[in-house]
Amino acid sequence: MTLRYETELTDFSEDGAGVTARLKDVRTGREEEVRAAYLVGCDGAHSTVRHALGVPMSGDDYPTDLISADVRVDWKLPRHEQMSFFAAEGMLTFFPLAGGRAAIVADLGPARGDHPPPAPALENLQAIFNARTPGGVLSDPIWSVCYRVHSRQAARYQVGRVFLVGDAAHVCSNIGGQGMNTGMQDAYNLGCKLGLVLSAGSPASLLDSYHPERHQAGQDMLCLSDHLHRIALREEQHVSLPESVRLRLATVLAGQEVMQQRMRRAVAELNIGYRHSPVVAEHYHFLPGPEGARAAVLGWHDFGAGPRAGDRAVDARLMLHPGREPVRLFERLRGTAHHVVVFAGAHATAETHQRLQALAEAILRAHPGRVETHLVVPHQLSADLAGNGEILLDPRGELHHRYGARSACLYVVRPDGYIGFRSQPPDLEALRSYLAQIFL
Repeated sequence: MTLRYETELTDFSEDGAGVTARLKDVRTGREEEVRAAYLVGCDGAHSTVRHALGVPMSGDDYPTDLISADVRVDWKLPRHEQMSFFAAEGMLTFFPLAGGRAAIVADLGPARGDHPPPAPALENLQAIFNARTPGGVLSDPIWSVCYRVHSRQAARYQVGRVFLVGDAAHVCSNIGGQGMNTGMQDAYNLGCKLGLVLSAGSPASLLDSYHPERHQAGQDMLCLSDHLHRIALREEQHVSLPESVRLRLATVLAGQEVMQQRMRRAVAELNIGYRHSPVVAEHYHFLPGPEGARAAVLGWHDFGAGPRAGDRAVDARLMLHPGREPVRLFERLRGTAHHVVVFAGAHATAETHQRLQALAEAILRAHPGRVETHLVVPHQLSADLAGNGEILLDPRGELHHRYGARSACLYVVRPDGYIGFRSQPPDLEALRSYLAQIFL
């Protein structure tokens, strides 16, 4: 891959076999055509790619001017903590940077005119800082800018062989910091699938899952960032409670552990899921085992309460077999392969282990280099059970519990950390059928 700097995309066209892009060297004015299998527009809120596709960008502008500045801050408050201040004059947020510096974000009041005003001088920024915080000394500004923010989303993230990623697909308020994280997740989601199609022989139809997965995620992110923005800048028009009551209610709710956990997951975007995706699936049926019907019912119930296909995989502490070195599941899921995680279940026997190991071996033979397998057992094994797949020990049953694996089952974890498929009991033919959608 070659990176090209100071190069502008001026036009492109698509046919059934690929995309022809016309590029211009901005230094010399020289133009050339480049042929590619796909085109990915990561070219920002004013995306040339999106405009050329004619994809509309719907949403709203916020009626507020904002300022951001990178300055040195000398004050008595902690310098390594993010803090937000809500004063009668407006909002100000302090984002700590290295070397005693910080990024300061503040609102400047209702927007006026068609464009935001010039950035205020340092003394004016100092006055805003003093009015909204306990005070301090600002100095050595590197940059400052006034701007307006928007909440907008492209109607489609894919048109044929052309895709939109990041700010080309969605723009949001910078309060909450959601835009960058969402763009990176767009890129990872699409990058994994492009890699599979271009180098692993996966069907091109796999790319058709990018829009339904990431467009819904972008819509949810815009909803969250919009609420955070309007609450921070007091733009919520439908809340009729007095300010004192709102502040008291917010303080009480923010002190609840369940609310803190939900907010952490929402802001960190760990609650994103793809259950609606066309490339996730589940297979399970009630099948009484040797441990009896009651155990089978309990296993079926626990599996139903476990993470679903399309949910983000969950982590836990494990040990490697046979050396019992401590590891975490997420450490074993790194890389670009699909991971088949097979759970032996709480009542597994030596025969169960051998049967599941045979399943893992069959999948490894069918998809060499593209799939990795992990057999998770709740207790120590005899040293003679070994194979090409990895064996993980779950002596505390932590991972079995989190995945609802009272009985034997399996999960397929995609390279982006999401569950693509699950089955109880582990069904080799159902697994092969699912993987046929991913690999030719």
